[in-house]
Amino acid sequence: MDDLKLIKVIKKEISNSLSRNSSLNFEETAKLFVDFMRLPITEPNVELDGCSRIINAIHKLLDDTPEKDDRDTFLAELTKVEPFLRKILLYVNKPEYLKIVANKDGFISLINALNLNPNKVNLDQSPKGFDESFIYIDHFIKVYKIRNIESHNIKEYSTKETGEFIESALMIYIYVCNKYRHKILEAITAYSEIPLPEFNNYCDLIIESFKERIGRIIHLQSKENVTLSSTYVSEFVLKSIEDREISVREGTIDELRKNQVQENRMLLWGEAGMGKTTTLEFLTYKDALEYKKNNSCSIPVLIPLGFLTDMNVSLKQYVFSKLEIESKVGEILFEKGKLNLFFDGLNEIPLDEKNQLRTMRYKEIETLINANKKLFIIISNRPHDINIFNNVPVFIIQKMNDRQIEDFINKYTESQKNLGVLLKEKLKDDDRLKEIVRTPLMLSRLIEILKSEGVIPENEGKIIDKFIKSIYKRERIEKKDANFNEDVIHRLLLYLSSFCLEVKGTNSGLTKNEVYAQFQKCITNFGFKMDLAYAIDIIVQLNILEIREGLYSFSHQSYLDYFYAEYERMVFEL
Repeated sequence: MDDLKLIKVIKKEISNSLSRNSSLNFEETAKLFVDFMRLPITEPNVELDGCSRIINAIHKLLDDTPEKDDRDTFLAELTKVEPFLRKILLYVNKPEYLKIVANKDGFISLINALNLNPNKVNLDQSPKGFDESFIYIDHFIKVYKIRNIESHNIKEYSTKETGEFIESALMIYIYVCNKYRHKILEAITAYSEIPLPEFNNYCDLIIESFKERIGRIIHLQSKENVTLSSTYVSEFVLKSIEDREISVREGTIDELRKNQVQENRMLLWGEAGMGKTTTLEFLTYKDALEYKKNNSCSIPVLIPLGFLTDMNVSLKQYVFSKLEIESKVGEILFEKGKLNLFFDGLNEIPLDEKNQLRTMRYKEIETLINANKKLFIIISNRPHDINIFNNVPVFIIQKMNDRQIEDFINKYTESQKNLGVLLKEKLKDDDRLKEIVRTPLMLSRLIEILKSEGVIPENEGKIIDKFIKSIYKRERIEKKDANFNEDVIHRLLLYLSSFCLEVKGTNSGLTKNEVYAQFQKCITNFGFKMDLAYAIDIIVQLNILEIREGLYSFSHQSYLDYFYAEYERMVFEL
C-alpha cells in the first residue's frame, strides 16, 4: 500500500471522530504521521522498534484481510501507543524522555510529559459522558484500557470494541502529530539534510575479496568459476484450494530480483553443496561493481549469520560496523532503501541455551522485513517444511540439468578435454552418479579427483573422501612438508566436527580458542604430538577450514558432514 492509499484508509477508519473536529487538516497531519513513523531513530542506544510495527499493522489490518490469529497480533501492535509517544517525546523534550527511561516510567508519565491530559482526567474512568472538549481524552482512556493486553487476550473483546480501539489509537496518532507538528517537521527536515558518504572503498574491498576467494586454489589444478554463480531457482508455492498449480517465477536469482520480485524479498532454499553462500557472495560482488559505476545504486552487505555469535551486537549494528558509519547515517540508508541485504545461512545460527540467539536473530530479521519495504533482502536457508517469515516468497535452488552439467565439465576440463570426454561418457551410463553430481560442489570435486587420481568414485561419501585424501596427498608429496602428518590432521578434524554438530548444532563460526580446545582434546586422547598453531594454519591453507569475521568454520557443509560421519565410525570402532 502506498502512502496516499494508507492515508485514505486511515481517514475512512476515523471518519466519525474527524467529523467532530473540522478544524483539523487531516491530509497534512496524516502525511506528517506517516513520515514521522518512518523517520529513523538516529540517537545512539535508543530502541523503538514498536514504532515500525505500528505502520506495518495499519497496512495489514486496514488493507489486507489477515487470518484471525494474525489479525489479533496486528491489532495488538497497532494499538501500542506507548512507543509512538516515546518517540514524540524524544524529539519534543529529550531530557524528559531520558528521565522517563531512567525511571522506567510508562504510559501515564508520557501523557503528562507531553501535556496530553491538562485536566488530569482519571484514565480509569469510562470514556462515555465527556463533553466536546474531552474528545481526545476519550480515545486515551480506550487505549489505556488495552495498553497491556497481549494479542491472545484481544479475543475477549467484541468486533465493535476492537473497532473502537483501532479508531482511538489512530485518532491519538493524528492528534499528537497535529499538536507537535512543528517539532516533527524540524526533525524530518534535519534528517533529510544529513549528507551520505560514498562507499567506493568499501565496494573495492568486496570486489577484491571476491576475486581472491574465487581465485584461490581450492582444488588440485582448478579454480572456482565465477560464471557458475548465476544460480537458477524456481519459486516454491503450495497448490491452490482448487488443487491447481499457481504460476511460479523462475530464472537466475539475479534476473528475478531485478525484474520479477516486486516484494523486494527472497528466501533461498538449497541443500548443502548447492552454492547458497557462493551465490550471495556473487550478488554482493555484482552490486559492488554496479555501485562503482553509479553511486545512486544500492550498497550490498553480506551478513553471515553463522558467524554473528555475539548477542550484544544487533544485525543493524553489524551492518553499520561493516560500512564504517554512524548509526544516524545507517538509519537513513535503511529508511531510503539504499541497501541490499544478503543474510547467509539462517540454518547456521549456532545453538545456545534456550535458543536465545536464534530467537533474537529471527525477530531481528522479521522486524527488518516489516519495517524496511524499500530494501531488497535475500535470506538463504536449508529447505524446511514451513517458511517462518510471512509474505516472503520462497525460491528453491535447482540442481543442474544435463546441459548445465555438460557446460560445467567443459569449463573445468578445458585444458584436459580427454578427461571431460571420459566423464561425460561415464555419466551417460550411470544415472545414479549423475544425480549425485547435479550439485556444483560434488561435480567440481569429482572432476578434481579424476584429474589427480584418474578414478571416478561411485557415491557422494567416496567423492568427498577421495577429494580430502587428494588434498592431503598434495601437501605431503608436492609441497614436501615434513611437518605434515595426515593421520593427526584427519583426527583433529574429526573431533572438531563432533563439537560443531553435537554442541553448536551447525557449521557456525568458532573462535580460535574453541578450535584449540577440540584439537587439544584429540591430542590428549590419542597421545599425538602436534603444534596446534601449525595445525590450524595448514588446515586453513588446505581450505578445509575457512576464516570469516575472525571465526573458523568448515568451508563447506559437506566437509563437516563427511568428517562427522568419519568421527562416528571411529567411535564405533573404538
